Amino acid sequence: MQELIAVLAIASPISSFLFAFIMFRRNQKADDVEAVRREATYQASIDALKSSIEVLRANFDAFKATMDTFKADVIKSLDGVGRKLDKIEAHDAATDVKLAVVEQSDEDAHKSLDRMSGIVAGISGGAKP
Repeated sequence: MQELIAVLAIASPISSFLFAFIMFRRNQKADDVEAVRREATYQASIDALKSSIEVLRANFDAFKATMDTFKADVIKSLDGVGRKLDKIEAHDAATDVKLAVVEQSDEDAHKSLDRMSGIVAGISGGAKP
C-alpha cells in the first residue's frame, strides 16, 4: 500500500502539471485565434478606411475640376457683361450728346418763337398775345 501511495504521490503532481500544461496550450490557441480574428477585423477596418479615402479623394478631384470649369465660365460671362456695359455706357454717352443737341435746338426754337411773337405783335399793333 505504501508503494501505491508513493506512486500516487509522484503521479499526482505530474498529472496536475500535465493537465495544467494541456489547458495552457488550449487557452493559448484560443488566445491566438482571438488575436488573429482581432487583427483581421482591424485590417478590414483599415482597408475600408483606405477605400473611403480614395473615393473621397476622387470625388474631391471631380469637384475641383467642376469648380475650375465653373470659375472659367463665370469669368467668361463677366467679361461678356463687361463688354455689354461698355457698349451701354458708349450708347449713353451718345444719347447724352444727342439730348444736349435736342435741348439746344428746343431752346433755339423757343427763342425763335419769342422773336416771331415780338415781330407779329409789332406788326399787329403792339399787343402781345
